[in-house]
Amino acid sequence: MFDENDHFNLKGMKEKALEILAKQNTLMAIFNTPANNPSGYSMTDEDWKEITDFFRQCAKDESKKLIILWDMAYIDYAGDPHETRSFLKFFEDMPENILTAVAFSMSKAFSVYGMRGGALMCLTTSKEVADEFEQVNTYSNRTTWSNGARGVQKMLVDIMADSAVKEQIDKEREAARLEQRLNTGGMEEKQILDKLWESYELSHSAAMEQRIELESAAKAARRIGELKREISGLGTVNVGAIEEFDRVNQRYTYLTGQRDDVQQAKGELTGIIQEITREMTAIFSHQFGLITASFQETFLDLFGGGQATLELEDEGDVLGCGIEIKVQPPGKTLRTLSLLSGGEKAFVAIALYFAILKVHPTPFCVMDEIEAALDEANVVRVARYMRSISDKTQFIVITHRRGTMEEADILYGVTMQEKGVSKMLRLSLNDVAEELKIK
Repeated sequence: MFDENDHFNLKGMKEKALEILAKQNTLMAIFNTPANNPSGYSMTDEDWKEITDFFRQCAKDESKKLIILWDMAYIDYAGDPHETRSFLKFFEDMPENILTAVAFSMSKAFSVYGMRGGALMCLTTSKEVADEFEQVNTYSNRTTWSNGARGVQKMLVDIMADSAVKEQIDKEREAARLEQRLNTGGMEEKQILDKLWESYELSHSAAMEQRIELESAAKAARRIGELKREISGLGTVNVGAIEEFDRVNQRYTYLTGQRDDVQQAKGELTGIIQEITREMTAIFSHQFGLITASFQETFLDLFGGGQATLELEDEGDVLGCGIEIKVQPPGKTLRTLSLLSGGEKAFVAIALYFAILKVHPTPFCVMDEIEAALDEANVVRVARYMRSISDKTQFIVITHRRGTMEEADILYGVTMQEKGVSKMLRLSLNDVAEELKIK
């Protein structure tokens, strides 16, 4: 009967009515109001308006026959007579397929219980329906209850004829109404206290300590509505939120500490990398200058003239930029390495390698046919240059070129005099020169 807000359950009533009308064409809805027995609840004008609007909507289907039975037994105990009847205006001009029946109980209104005194009245816009209602009740009521009690009928006539008696009856009704209101107020107070405890776990005394005066009841009601909508917007309440927060917060604290450690380590590593980068830049710039100068000298020695240089493509990014090699062989114009012939490129590369060895000599070096692309004259130049720096670096050269072999101190070769049998040969050119007395 009531919804979660302790109001008449209009939604439930509508759903049930539509469910019934989907199966059949007749429907009777009974409303015991005002001063419902036993709850004492009285429907508001807003409730009645929504109910009558709903039935009007249903009545648009003329095949449906609808009856609204209003049981007004306790209407005289519900409050001001005019206020308790104010909703009757909503029953005006009802469609012809809606019959409004009003049940009146004299035993309730005049406190004559057991006397079976009352009336059943109809409200309709159709005279045909009203005549049928009168005819049906004329026979069905007499069949059901026999003749009405004459005593209670006479009592009603006497009361209405004697103003003193009627005044006494009105006072008794007022007393009953006040008692009913007292009982209803007590029930409402209990419901409020129960809801106060269930919703907020506050007793009456605890709530009184937090009580504040309201400037306006309407303003407070609007604020309550706003807060309820905001609370509803929060969604389902997670009752384990506190425990979950503790667990998540512990995890968050741990991960935050780990993140801070990583960020600190990252900062330290970044500082170290920056320091190393600065040192590398300084070292590279210095060594690059040395190698550039050495490359110029080596190029002059090998080519017999001309000029060569190494240039950085981006002075602002020493470690990340490319290096451009520019050379000018004797009798030619200055050009980049990509414009040289294959032999010239190989000769320039050999010159650059020797320039690096000159700046940072190594005790041991293996050359694998680096002079293969050179002509005989340049092969001899390369071989003689290796001999000139052999006091600092020992060379092992893999070669097929005669000019290189002639400059070597010791030759090693592999021969196969018999099929499948390899033999290592060793020849010291210095020993041969001594035997042959060749200087």
